Amino acid sequence: MTSLPSPPSSYRQLPPGHYKFRHALSSEWIKFRTVRSTMWCLGTFSLIMIGFSALFCAVTVSQWGKRAEEALTFDPVTASLAGVTMGSLAIGVLGVLVVSSEYGTGSIKATFAAIPHRTTVLLAKAVVLSISVFIVAAISELIAFFLGQAILRSASGSQPILINGVHLPAKPPTVSLSGPGVMTALVATALFLTLLSLLTLGLGFLIRHTAGAISAFVGLLFPLFLLVILLPATFKDRLEKFLPLQIQQTVVASKPIVSATSLSIWGGVIAMAVYAVVALTIGAVLLTRRDA
Repeated sequence: MTSLPSPPSSYRQLPPGHYKFRHALSSEWIKFRTVRSTMWCLGTFSLIMIGFSALFCAVTVSQWGKRAEEALTFDPVTASLAGVTMGSLAIGVLGVLVVSSEYGTGSIKATFAAIPHRTTVLLAKAVVLSISVFIVAAISELIAFFLGQAILRSASGSQPILINGVHLPAKPPTVSLSGPGVMTALVATALFLTLLSLLTLGLGFLIRHTAGAISAFVGLLFPLFLLVILLPATFKDRLEKFLPLQIQQTVVASKPIVSATSLSIWGGVIAMAVYAVVALTIGAVLLTRRDA
């Protein structure tokens, strides 16, 4: 009988089960950056974030002074981040695909065979996803902010506008990055998008099906919001401020919104963190109890 040659001494093989969290992180990072859906989702988000925000600012310039109510409540930071609502759809889909694509192809079995401790896989995916989303969101927000402010500054007009006895500025107001509440809004918005991706990551582990998890995510954003606003005022005021879509509208504002139907900026971030933790916790529990 011919014996197999022994591996070279320079080759170090880890004993079975002796993996570390950094190995899981490295594996998830390779998968994350080499899958085309990642680039598509992040690229789509950036295009929507920058393009839609620029379009909104351009429309604002062209329509400035036609509606006194909108002009009086105008927030230049919110205008520059107008693409967040649509862009959040791409971020949510990305969080789902990080999990559901592996279940769809069956490669999740190989992942769990390499790393049997399943919660380690979940945590590694969460770390890679959250860091990547935060960086891309922060860069896209900065570009959208500077571009939006440049468009607002390009407005022509030197005389105040009088509408229904109300004097309005001749052109939309603008702010700098060091303006009051600007950095708070940018950081809070990036955190909101990051936590949203973690929420949908949890939905991906919970449902394990791309179409089902995306449907649950979209339903959480839009139909649930429409359902709540149809409730009697007593219930509507209590519930509306905790909805992700309402939280998103709160965090993009440089001026704190004081309303019975709105949380504070950081209150909204904390609420999104609770959503993400609950979704990931349920996903982790089911992940350890169900077959791959």
